[in-house]
Amino acid sequence: MDAYWSEATDIGGPDELRRLAAEVGLAPDDVERVIGESSAFLDVVEASTRQAQSIGINAIPAFLLDRRLIVLGAQPFEVFRNAFASIG
Repeated sequence: MDAYWSEATDIGGPDELRRLAAEVGLAPDDVERVIGESSAFLDVVEASTRQAQSIGINAIPAFLLDRRLIVLGAQPFEVFRNAFASIG
């Protein structure tokens, strides 16, 4: 996320993906599998998406607080303060 949002890295490029994956310790064989076969983990991604949608997440970013309150989108600090206070 830092590479994309803070450093404006093209995370769609295979060489950048390899570099970033190595930085976070992902197994090189798994990385090559995903780069070579774009549907390698498609079932996992689709299941995660369905799970998120089933609990009302329909925006990015989304924050699930204490497994019971969802804050959607980029929000100011005060929204989070109020959200945490409400689940307090």
